[in-house]
Amino acid sequence: MTNINIRGSLAWLPYTAVLTLFLTAIFLTQQYLIMPLEIWFSESSLAAIASLVFIPHGAKVLLATLSGYGSIVPILTAQFIGGLSFNLPPGDAKAN
Repeated sequence: MTNINIRGSLAWLPYTAVLTLFLTAIFLTQQYLIMPLEIWFSESSLAAIASLVFIPHGAKVLLATLSGYGSIVPILTAQFIGGLSFNLPPGDAKAN
């Protein structure tokens, strides 16, 4: 008789959840902390269009390098959530 290890098949879930939360936090930090500071310090209108220091890209590259294929689900999930947050201007997160 073959033993089926159900717990072993879901062992990746906490790892994926932690990495997804980490990347999502980096995306939100970029959108609501770094981007407004760049716009405030910069005289050019370039900072309002594109960030000059885009930290989430570096985090995704580092995560993919360290985790390999195990980073695909967290990167795609965080990219989706982060993409939703980038569609809102930074001021929309505050209560008026």
